[in-house]
Amino acid sequence: VFPYTLADIAVLGRTPHLGSFTVPSPDDWRIALDSLGRLGIGHLANHPFNLSSGGERQLALIARAIAQDAATIVLDEPTASLDFANQTRILDIIAGLATQGRTLVFSTHDPDHALAAATQAVLLKHGLVLAQGDVAHVVNDLTLSALYDVPVRLVSLGAGDDGFGPMTVCFPVRRSSRLGKSHNLREN
Repeated sequence: VFPYTLADIAVLGRTPHLGSFTVPSPDDWRIALDSLGRLGIGHLANHPFNLSSGGERQLALIARAIAQDAATIVLDEPTASLDFANQTRILDIIAGLATQGRTLVFSTHDPDHALAAATQAVLLKHGLVLAQGDVAHVVNDLTLSALYDVPVRLVSLGAGDDGFGPMTVCFPVRRSSRLGKSHNLREN
């Protein structure tokens, strides 16, 4: 295993911008380091990739994608292996890059992520398209219940005193065998 650092991984995103037989320029390194900083791991730039946690590796790979500065970025489960704070950071970055004119395509198993960061959605079940279109129309109780084979409810939360909201979140409706009735946030 070669001891690549997180910065080495991020600067690989600059490869399409390099000429034949050239090395990354100081500007390429600056862009790579900025992308690590944007993801909150700039302080780990010199840390070996192979000794990094799964979440740190995931963030370094996303930094590489950002450093590439492509018009379209495809991310496969970008929040996998990340804690709650870093999931939120990634979703905010995805939404921010989209407002800068970039196209981002990402896969997720969490409908809340689509609600938080996507404008369009394609719901796949067993390799077939179940629904597609605007997130506001496609991600709903009916389609999510059909997708996951469990009752699902979307709940809209108003703006709070903390400045967050309004937002919509997704909850599975669980049947408690102990209590014998369904429970979700709207009933409690």
